[in-house]
Amino acid sequence: MRLRPPLGDFGALFSEGVESDEEFHVRVKHRQRRSAAFHETPLLRVKRTFKAAVRLLQPWRLSHLPSTLDLFIREKLVRPSQLPDPRAGLTYAEGLAGLAADLTPETMLQAYSMGLSPSACLGPVAWHSREKRWVALPTDVARHMRAHARPGEPEWDVAFDRDADTVVAASGRADSGGSAMPERLLEAFAGLFDAGFAHTFEVRDNFGRIVGGGFGVAVGRVFVVEAAFEVVRGAGRFGVMALMERLRDWNFALVERSPGAAWLGGDAFFQMSREDYLESVNRHLVGDAVDGWRADRVAKPMPRAGWRRLAAQAA
Repeated sequence: MRLRPPLGDFGALFSEGVESDEEFHVRVKHRQRRSAAFHETPLLRVKRTFKAAVRLLQPWRLSHLPSTLDLFIREKLVRPSQLPDPRAGLTYAEGLAGLAADLTPETMLQAYSMGLSPSACLGPVAWHSREKRWVALPTDVARHMRAHARPGEPEWDVAFDRDADTVVAASGRADSGGSAMPERLLEAFAGLFDAGFAHTFEVRDNFGRIVGGGFGVAVGRVFVVEAAFEVVRGAGRFGVMALMERLRDWNFALVERSPGAAWLGGDAFFQMSREDYLESVNRHLVGDAVDGWRADRVAKPMPRAGWRRLAAQAA
């Protein structure tokens, strides 16, 4: 069956119905916790702005600035009611295709099913459809990351969808080694998580502290790794290895590595043209939905020497 839900039924995912006072207070407490996790302090805003400015001031990016601004101005004036054509994304500016005025879960899912993804550093959130996509087979990534292993094992565990707000916030914060995302985009990914289409992985040490993690979006049998972070070197890659093994076991066909996770996966990823990627996404929207993400999953032991090698690569 197609994994893309009927758009007319999508609102049912969020209907509150009749709830008790206890359920209401739990929901309010969760909302407050999420707001606190995603809140961007002035210092975090400065760090995000600085990181974005460094990228934008690269000479080849500056040369594309006039045409990028022209697209933004036209989008502001026209205010299109539909998602942009992913094939019309610019060949530069990371495939900028149009402004993302609507970031509801319904629109986000539709965009991903079309091969679009949201991004923002400075200015508004926009849809992107990059001309070249970095993709891999889950089996290849898992095999590649274990090929460097030697005897010994780290004291790290990996779980999925356990503390989504913390993981999404850390993955979208420049100060934690993640991407640089504004609050609005973090909230959008959290909404997609609530709908069951975004998923997180987290790495904990033997004290139960989160030392790495990341999140992505399941688009049928394609999984898009949007962002990741690590507090301890090598932890992010360790988590990705466990993620790839789970995706392999669930017969996911393809994994895409977005710019926010460009440091993950090594040589297992290869470039795919936009046209081939869009065709692949459309082909793999068919399949049975996968459940059980919230169950704990301890990663298979990785030899300690292999962990040290991953840490060295992250340095």
